[in-house]
Amino acid sequence: MRPKLFNELEESILLQIINNYKTIIQDKSGDKINILRKNKAWTDIASQYNSNLEVTKRDLKQLQVWWKNSKAQAKKQVGIINPNGNKLLSLH
Repeated sequence: MRPKLFNELEESILLQIINNYKTIIQDKSGDKINILRKNKAWTDIASQYNSNLEVTKRDLKQLQVWWKNSKAQAKKQVGIINPNGNKLLSLH
């Protein structure tokens, strides 16, 4: 069975929580220490999200997929920008 979609309130709550961990979860380095920090951050995010009574309980993977998809959607709306700042392609 497919999981229930996130509603606006759930998205807002999740974004507020993720903002507290954004620098950690967006760190591109893949060394052991940073991977452990990211895993801990995502565990904390899931715990904080699921402790809210106004949301549908989600597992860690569902929250990560939502974040990945949200970032991809935002990039599509903005379009692809080259290093000179010129818009190359709009994907929406």
